Amino acid sequence: MKSYTEIRLLPHNPRYTRSIEIDLLNINYGLNYDIYENIKKLLQYEGEWDDLLYLLEQLMLGYNAAMDQIFILEGKDQFFYSIEGNRRIMCMYLITEFDKYKTILENFSDKKIIQKLLRFYNRQKNLILISWM
Repeated sequence: MKSYTEIRLLPHNPRYTRSIEIDLLNINYGLNYDIYENIKKLLQYEGEWDDLLYLLEQLMLGYNAAMDQIFILEGKDQFFYSIEGNRRIMCMYLITEFDKYKTILENFSDKKIIQKLLRFYNRQKNLILISWM
């Protein structure tokens, strides 16, 4: 099983990109890969921010490998790419490195969504800290 940090996001969301534009057998981004830029690209596809918020909240409460399967494949560059589960991988980055990616979210979404996410994030972070004491 791979950690989400070992899986790269495809810069194009397979759900919204014509399959002819994605050559799954020859994926090779190598050193040109930028997670920050890929998250920005994927957020452009988000229409319903409430759906993204719901996904973030659910993943903050726990990941269920049986229900939330992620499919990956190895690219020509020897890195693993998500072909199903891009949003879940992206959310794991948003959860674990919220401060780093907060500015991206602020540029794309309604301020109310950011505030709600920030309150939820801080509440969960505090619960995790308490459980470790």
